[in-house]
Amino acid sequence: MTSFIRKLCAKFMVPTALQGHQELHDITFKEKSNHLPGRKLNIGFTTRAKLNRLLDGGDITPRQTETFNKDALAFLIKAVEYALQKLPV
Repeated sequence: MTSFIRKLCAKFMVPTALQGHQELHDITFKEKSNHLPGRKLNIGFTTRAKLNRLLDGGDITPRQTETFNKDALAFLIKAVEYALQKLPV
């Protein structure tokens, strides 16, 4: 499960924040300075392409894109919290 949690963290954290931590509980995944900017979050190729297409087409605003990225980040943080609490490590 260690690799699963590290992969999950890699979707929203800067690589330097993940390096050098032997214990998963030592990873400071909630600290904002360790988070990637919204446009760099790994939300999947198809999702990112659709989001960009909607933005370029004027169907959504840049503010809505920011809100989506913020909510995606919150989801990923909660997923890591849940994994640390419930999965055997």
